[in-house]
Amino acid sequence: MDIQTFFEKSTGKWFCQCTSQHLGHSQSDWQRTDTWITPLDKGDSAALKLCEQFNIDPSLVIGGLSARWEGIQGADPDKKTGSSLLVAIDNAEESGQGTLLRQSSPSSVATTACYMFEKNETLVVMSEQNGLTTEERLWFASDKLRLRTSMLKRPDAFDTTSFFSEIRVGDA
Repeated sequence: MDIQTFFEKSTGKWFCQCTSQHLGHSQSDWQRTDTWITPLDKGDSAALKLCEQFNIDPSLVIGGLSARWEGIQGADPDKKTGSSLLVAIDNAEESGQGTLLRQSSPSSVATTACYMFEKNETLVVMSEQNGLTTEERLWFASDKLRLRTSMLKRPDAFDTTSFFSEIRVGDA
C-alpha cells in the first residue's frame, strides 16, 4: 500500500470510538466522534500554504486529506469539534516512506511526522514535539473498519496509550 491509496480508502464518514489509558495517573478516558474525511488535490491552496510554512517545495506533495470531527469526550456533555489537514510529502529515497505535514484545530499548531508502511499494510506515523514522542499505527481490518493505536511517550516513560475503532458509515 502507498499513502495515496491509504488516503483514498480513508475517505468518507466514520463513527469513531476511542479508549485511552493515562499511565502516569492510572486514569482512563473515552470519546465518541463522527469524522468526515475528504481527499485533497495536490494543488489545494491549504496544502500549498502548509508547504510554505515548512519551506517545502509543493511539487513534492503526493496527496493529502482534510478531516473534521465532532463528538463527546468522557462525562463532558458538551460537544467538541475540530479539524485536521494532512499533506504527504514524497521521500524519493525509500518507497512507502515520507513526511506528513499536519495542521490541526482548535490548536492551530503545524507539525511534521514521518510515515512508513509495514509489510502487513499498517501505516506507522511517528512524530516528536516538545519532548513527547507519538507513535500511531493505522490499518484496515476491512473496507468499513479501520483500527488505530497510539502511544505517547515522555523521555522517561510511556504517558498515554489509546485504541480507536473507526466504522465507515457513509461515503465521501
